[in-house]
Amino acid sequence: MARSPVFVHLRSRSPYSLLEGALKIEETAQLSRRMGMPALALTDTNNMCGALEFSEILTKEGIQPIIGLTLSIETEKTKNTVHNNKVLDGTLVLLAKNEIGYCNLMKLSSSAFLDVEPYDLPHFRSSQLSAFSDGLIALTGGPEGVLNKLICQGQLDKAEEWLDYLLDIYSDNLYIELQRHGLHDEVIAEKHLINWAYAKGIRLVATNEPYFMNPDIFESHDALLAMQEG
Repeated sequence: MARSPVFVHLRSRSPYSLLEGALKIEETAQLSRRMGMPALALTDTNNMCGALEFSEILTKEGIQPIIGLTLSIETEKTKNTVHNNKVLDGTLVLLAKNEIGYCNLMKLSSSAFLDVEPYDLPHFRSSQLSAFSDGLIALTGGPEGVLNKLICQGQLDKAEEWLDYLLDIYSDNLYIELQRHGLHDEVIAEKHLINWAYAKGIRLVATNEPYFMNPDIFESHDALLAMQEG
């Protein structure tokens, strides 16, 4: 009898995604074990504060921890740009393949906080990505990714340029990310993502971003997001 395909979350969050994630790491590990997931990735926003705790707890549960990062990206440096609470150009998701990749994630995360103006949002400039690409797998970022955002803004030429730029940096370690929640922007982007994946020989990966454990927590999580948005 053929085994059912096993789904592995590559985009989970923890409370270290401040005012975003409401999934406690221990609860996440226990739920993943009950669901038969052999591995799980942690991709908190711009930080790796939960990496050690995540690795230790998942290992105890017999689950392979994958350490990653959802990195806020600025694609072009504009003089005197101040982002404050405004959204940047989008995100890029990076997963560590090995120790070299893990070290590069730490450098990227540190730079996102330290190499910006004191009043600015944490982010990383895309022009420097290639310097820290060894040992990393890149996902295009889903609905909040730079690629999807450019598509939904109607900037298809720039979107394809961005994809080619990522392909040049990450090569076989680049995956085009698909998410399906029935959202309008996801539907608009998906046809372009799939066409480019086949045309350029880039593999597709289906992801979802769990922020809380079950539907009963939706209202509480919505309140958390309201705090984030002020």
